[in-house]
Amino acid sequence: MFRRRPQAGLTLLELIVASAILVLLAGMALPLAQAKIRRDKEIQLRRALREMREGIDRYKDAADRGLIAVEAETEGYPPDLETLVEGVALAGAPGRRVRFLRRIPVDPHDQCHQLAVALRAAAPPTPTPGTARTSSTSPAAVTGPLWTARATPTGELRGDAGELTCGGLSDSTGAS
Repeated sequence: MFRRRPQAGLTLLELIVASAILVLLAGMALPLAQAKIRRDKEIQLRRALREMREGIDRYKDAADRGLIAVEAETEGYPPDLETLVEGVALAGAPGRRVRFLRRIPVDPHDQCHQLAVALRAAAPPTPTPGTARTSSTSPAAVTGPLWTARATPTGELRGDAGELTCGGLSDSTGAS
């Protein structure tokens, strides 16, 4: 008589079990990945805070040693972080300036900054004066859970109401 050959393949039960195992493993890996991202952002934040603290300390040291002129009520501390980036004139040399920070560090948890970076990266290049634009690309748009914005052809950031909106906060100047 005829013998039945076993068929190659998987049964429905085997497929369901394999799928359940994959879903379980993915469910366990997702929180680990989120924790890693959060940990990396916290490390970046600590570095940024350390950089700002060191810049403020260098400014205070220079003020205490009389290298830069400061106002009496400031006790030798900078009025803002922009002062550390722009630089301060040296007391003994009127033409020389000393900078204490290269740039203001960015908060890695700031979604508005991440939006601005994404839009600037996706925006079409701004033509330099005297040159013609070679392509007619449409403005880039980025949408997130708390914001919707787009970059105009000039590189300006605009939200739904004509300004960059982010998490209920509004930045009508365009971007930070």
